[in-house]
Amino acid sequence: MHAGPVLLLDRALGACASVGSGAGRLAGLARVTVSATPSASIIGEWHSLIGLNLSHKAITGVIPGSFGNLKNLEWLDLSWNRLKGEIPVALINLNFLAVLNLSQNQFEGIIPTGGQFNTFGNDSYAGNPMLCGFPLSKSCNKSEDRLPHSTFQHEESGFGWKAVAVGYACGFLFGMLLGYNVFMTGKLQWLASLVEGVFNE
Repeated sequence: MHAGPVLLLDRALGACASVGSGAGRLAGLARVTVSATPSASIIGEWHSLIGLNLSHKAITGVIPGSFGNLKNLEWLDLSWNRLKGEIPVALINLNFLAVLNLSQNQFEGIIPTGGQFNTFGNDSYAGNPMLCGFPLSKSCNKSEDRLPHSTFQHEESGFGWKAVAVGYACGFLFGMLLGYNVFMTGKLQWLASLVEGVFNE
């Protein structure tokens, strides 16, 4: 068993025993769905691995950085466990990773960006309320989520609600005066003379 903060195991190393003795024979495997949870250090040595399903195994701890050594990995499913901590940045080095499922865990912090991580959707991270960043709508910068901060930025650029309200008020007043003059006099002679005066200057 491999104890400690990297990956705490609560099942025997039955997968290695059922396929062969030790990690050496597993190194050539393409896809593995295990019934027991192998050691994190052993998984990091499976360089030819294309797919790994460790879902529903009650795994606790964090994702080890050694998972970044699985350069041929195309799909990784760690869903429905009790994994916590941040998602390792080393996983962005998995250039062939097309499917990632980290849902229903206890991850927190910023989701790494770059590489294949830019292609994953919200479903890959569902059920991890402490995660933030792309592609989730939850921002990691709390000041960006506050409305007063956003309003202040708009006011500085000249497109705040006050400027719009003043514009509408001026337009409404001008429209009312124009309408009153049209109904009372029946003609727009004063407007024509005003326009004529502007062009004659």
